[in-house]
Amino acid sequence: MIDYLSVEKYADDLLRSLPETLLYHNASHAHEVCDNAASLGKTENISEEDMLLLKTAALFHDIGFLVKYHDNEKDAVEMIRPKLPVFGYTDGQIEQISRMILATAIPQNPRSLPEKILCDADLDNLGRDDFFKNTQAIWKELCSFGVATGEKEWYLNTLSLIQSHCYFTETARQLRNRGKEKNIAQLKAWIKERFGGSA
Repeated sequence: MIDYLSVEKYADDLLRSLPETLLYHNASHAHEVCDNAASLGKTENISEEDMLLLKTAALFHDIGFLVKYHDNEKDAVEMIRPKLPVFGYTDGQIEQISRMILATAIPQNPRSLPEKILCDADLDNLGRDDFFKNTQAIWKELCSFGVATGEKEWYLNTLSLIQSHCYFTETARQLRNRGKEKNIAQLKAWIKERFGGSA
């Protein structure tokens, strides 16, 4: 039997050890993704077991930032695989959790419904009103870790991401597509105003 309360505590301990320079990919984001995933999972009518595995994957999906900034999903999986059996997860359940976390790597490539839900929960902010605040937080993260491109290139890449992005679940599409279109229009206008030319 899975001891989810203990795994939550273990996740919180790891999340608290993330660098303070992670202004977006931090404990608050992990818990937000967990809440978003649970809400989407409920509407998408997934099983109780899948919900538990989904919430577990959500809590740990960015733990790899403890190792490196980019391409850290595999690091997250390697960190939690040996730990989860202690909390009662079976090999099969750990494999499902691992696939969910790996699916969140950009470009996202989910296959199962729980994988699709986690991907949608992770990029939920693309269709929300706090999109610009979060985009600026990620830019500051990149600068603090010394992995930033030029500011214009960052915002053009963000525009490219949001324009090419599609939510995988019907629930997320209904919730966020309209907001995403609004954010695309506003981001184009902001880039044109700040940097000139056309976005």
